[in-house]
Amino acid sequence: MDTIFFAASKLAGAFLFPLPASLLLLVFFAFRLPKFKQKVWVLVPTFIIWVASTDSFSQWLVRGLEEKHPPVRLETLENSDAILVLGGAVDNLALYEQQVQLTSAAERMTDAVLLFQKRKAPRIVFTGGSGNLFFQTRKESDFALQFFQSLGIPGKAVFLENESRNTKENAEKTAELFRKNKWKSAILITSAFHMERSLLVFANTGIKIHPWPTDYRSRVKILTIDDFIPSSQSLENTSIAWKERIGLFVYGFRESISTFLPLRIRYPWSKDWN
Repeated sequence: MDTIFFAASKLAGAFLFPLPASLLLLVFFAFRLPKFKQKVWVLVPTFIIWVASTDSFSQWLVRGLEEKHPPVRLETLENSDAILVLGGAVDNLALYEQQVQLTSAAERMTDAVLLFQKRKAPRIVFTGGSGNLFFQTRKESDFALQFFQSLGIPGKAVFLENESRNTKENAEKTAELFRKNKWKSAILITSAFHMERSLLVFANTGIKIHPWPTDYRSRVKILTIDDFIPSSQSLENTSIAWKERIGLFVYGFRESISTFLPLRIRYPWSKDWN
């Protein structure tokens, strides 16, 4: 009886969540529309959202990005001049400023502490300002410093870059910091799904990059209720993977266009122009 009650509660509860409940209502009202064309205009986008919100579809998208960058064994990771953490793991819009709130990409921060404690680099460099279009007052880097110090990382071992708003600016601003301090190499920490685009963006900075992918979203392939019923978590993973693929496309297009531009414009940070 307990097993039946457990299964029933999982099924009923899943359909009562806002996302699947709203999609089911759309399907219900679509079939009540008088014209076939009207039904199609409602059912097609509903179907797309339904599929995009399933675990099987989101896992397919995410796994395609992450499988190119499997976890790195600690003993094989080369020592570097710095541990470079890309922003996105700190919630700079959290209501309570006195306590650092991490996002679902929290492993970027905790892995940085782990690698520092394992003496893989003598310093941590955090790059990230605010990715919000209209709010630039609070910077991720300010909270990052608070987080690292709370875990025993000396303040003098933490370097902050707080002006960048996206991955491209992460690379450009960080490259300036590295050139200024004559650092040559970095252990790049970012989410596994984001690593491919990050490596492409950092390729022209002159920094020798040792990737450390983390925050994996791929899971064991088993049949779950989320394979059929939409969930907000699956939709989030789909959105993340889709954003990355758009970013890779845009970056590839931008690079193909830039090959026709003068070198001074393509690589303004190069010392050859000094």
